[in-house]
Amino acid sequence: MRQLTAHLFLVILVWISSSSFADISGRIEDLSFIDFLEKESVIQPFDSFVYPNEPFPLSARPIYVKANPGVHISVGSERSFMGAALNPMSTHLLIYDANLEVVRFSVINRALLAAAANRAEYLRLRLNPDFDMWKKLASQTADPTTRQVLSSKFWFDKWTSFFSGDTLRHLRWTSFHREPKKNNDMDFYGANYLFDDALYSKISRMAKIGRIRIAYGDISSADFAQKVAVFRESGIQVSVLDISNAWQPSYLDKAGTRSIVSNLLETGIQKGILIITNQNRWVRKGPRLRDMNHAPLDWSYYGFEFTEVLKKGWEARLPVMMEEEVPRRAFLSGNALECLSSFQALSH
Repeated sequence: MRQLTAHLFLVILVWISSSSFADISGRIEDLSFIDFLEKESVIQPFDSFVYPNEPFPLSARPIYVKANPGVHISVGSERSFMGAALNPMSTHLLIYDANLEVVRFSVINRALLAAAANRAEYLRLRLNPDFDMWKKLASQTADPTTRQVLSSKFWFDKWTSFFSGDTLRHLRWTSFHREPKKNNDMDFYGANYLFDDALYSKISRMAKIGRIRIAYGDISSADFAQKVAVFRESGIQVSVLDISNAWQPSYLDKAGTRSIVSNLLETGIQKGILIITNQNRWVRKGPRLRDMNHAPLDWSYYGFEFTEVLKKGWEARLPVMMEEEVPRRAFLSGNALECLSSFQALSH
């Protein structure tokens, strides 16, 4: 499940981008953001959600192909990187999250993607981190934020801490760090950029040319809408806004979700697709896709045009939570099993 805290703490919004993206970021001190992240000690109740916990991101492909070319906006850590890599219409990535650890993970991952010469080197830097190697790459990069992150022992220790700890966290990262076709669960089949040259090439190029930006804050705030509007003012449209399952009552709820879209439209943003997700239980005959002790789960993706969200009765089209049958009421939807079946057929 996604971790948007129910209570809205004081929003501290800061951005990270490389200097080549100054036309959009304006006069924002990137290094001050890094300093803030090193010193801030807000207690995060959902830090375990740094690991990838929402399966079948490939399922969103039918939604992406109907989106505008433009910025892919997303909450979360790896779901953001995978989503932007999978979205054929994404030209930029904005990661916007209220969880400090998710933001820190994203900052380091962006730096590694920017510094690595190729996918093989990125895998070494990520899976077998060596501080001396990080510092060497830091000395060779011109981007000040990448240089500061990779030369800091704080950030190196933070990175290694993400992959240790409780059993569930360890198992999820172990699965993600293994080639998808070698996993029984198939959760990230066709979507894991660590093991796909095309996906890696796209997301790493975004990092290298300064098209990945990371913000710490609350997406339900008016400030979020204003920051997104900066893209429009620079001629960049919104492709999708992926809020995961934050539309559910324990997070934003339906009214809060509608308010986010309303705030964006009020800034002059005219188009975009809102993506939401839902966890649906399903029972399947024959071999299970997921090697788990409980019933398998189908994590589904739904898309709504921004203007549709404001129409009367929109809430009636939202999926029902935890149903055995996945309702297909949205005008666009991605079905995990259908996408996996077609993808596997092509791979044989």
